Amino acid sequence: MTSIDPEMQQYAEEAVNEEYENGTLADDNQEFALTLIDPNTGFVKAMIGGKDYYSDQFNIATSSSGRPMGSTFKAFTLTDAIEKGISPSTKINCNGPVTISSTLTGTGESHSIYNYGQTDYGTLSIADMTAVSANTGFVRLSYVDSEESGITPASINAVAARLGLNEDNLKTNVPTTTLGVENANTTEMAAAYGTFAT
Repeated sequence: MTSIDPEMQQYAEEAVNEEYENGTLADDNQEFALTLIDPNTGFVKAMIGGKDYYSDQFNIATSSSGRPMGSTFKAFTLTDAIEKGISPSTKINCNGPVTISSTLTGTGESHSIYNYGQTDYGTLSIADMTAVSANTGFVRLSYVDSEESGITPASINAVAARLGLNEDNLKTNVPTTTLGVENANTTEMAAAYGTFAT
């Protein structure tokens, strides 16, 4: 017995194949993974675990090691902020760069965080910075201003673990945690986002 919906699975496969054909990925070694969950039931309706399961017997969508989540992880920072009583209308500086000191990068060199395309957004509400996915705003909220906000990399990871991500993959607690540098698989992320939907 499976909860997979054949029609949804077909749509998922067609969408992923179209992206492969369009050359969306940076190189031929990259693969897509996808998990579609019904948030009302938690049932998996469609799943893509990579390019060809028969060639490597590995399902990226359920892998315990996962992959870096990127900006999809910012939702956990937003959740942490709301749970701490921080209004989505709170204003944050979303210009770049934000500089992380050399003592915290572990590389001996300072590291600068920019927004995509090095765009400066000015001062935005948390709601608006979420809409444009402002990296600098999220790093300021969760690291630079963490003493004031109470939001830290560790508290964000705790929210993510509570919503179903594998806690073993959420141990880094670095200044860029909010930007999704830690790992999860698409099944965990779909379930967590399903929680938001319900």
